[in-house]
Amino acid sequence: MGEALSRSTRLLSIYTRLIRNQSINKTQLSEEFDVSERTVKRDIREIRNYFYESEEFLDKQDIKFDYITQEYRIPKKSNMGNKKHEFESLLLLLIVSNVPVWLNTIHFLKSIVLEFFIQDKAYLFSLINQIKSEKYEITHSQLLELQNAINQANKVQLTTIKYNVLSVLPTQIKLQNETLMLFYLYEKAEHTIPINQIKDIKIVDAYTQTTPHSNKVTLKMGKDMFQHLKQYYDVNSVEQDADNYIINFSMSENEALNLCMTYSSEIKLIGPKSLVDKLKEKLLTMLNTYLID
Repeated sequence: MGEALSRSTRLLSIYTRLIRNQSINKTQLSEEFDVSERTVKRDIREIRNYFYESEEFLDKQDIKFDYITQEYRIPKKSNMGNKKHEFESLLLLLIVSNVPVWLNTIHFLKSIVLEFFIQDKAYLFSLINQIKSEKYEITHSQLLELQNAINQANKVQLTTIKYNVLSVLPTQIKLQNETLMLFYLYEKAEHTIPINQIKDIKIVDAYTQTTPHSNKVTLKMGKDMFQHLKQYYDVNSVEQDADNYIINFSMSENEALNLCMTYSSEIKLIGPKSLVDKLKEKLLTMLNTYLID
């Protein structure tokens, strides 16, 4: 009777630890209950059989043995297994709405299927393959930053895939003609640009936000570049030097530096000297990074 009671106590103790997702080391357990490791293995087998033969198994995963740590455990079970219909509804919504998603999103959705819904792989993959996808230059996090800028009425600096740089006030992101579009204000007029035409997004800092064109920057450039930039920045003065123009613009330091880096073969920074020094420092840093071993 005492032996039977001891065995029942041992089984109950092991069972309780397992369902609490505790790991059980068979060597430590054999020492704790003063039994052999073979006895512990037999106890585990009986508990596993109990799960299979009763309704308990419907809510528990099988008992696994880790050969590295020599431990038994019941892996934590995700609730995703019961969420197939919700996941399927999400896929159908993406199909019907025809919103173009990131290619990485497609890979992510398929990874969810492989991890949680492998038994329905063929069907769910067929749905995922119907979702419209698009190659975007900006990342998911940058899209979130853009939406936050819209919510907080912050200006952003956009760089297009053609390397045009714009400082704009974004107003909304909207699906238009099956294309995800950014609506923004520039010079008090509303404009649009497809999200897939944006290469980079930077939130304008607080100082630039309050005084967006407080710095006077002198640049040297050709006629075509001047005609392009004067659409976006206030011009304070213009001097002609042979085939080039020396123009004093009102723009932030960051805008000036980005323009000089982006159009390095077409724009030369003349002043102020402090900004020229910053540009030289940037160029030296790049030189040390990429060309000097």
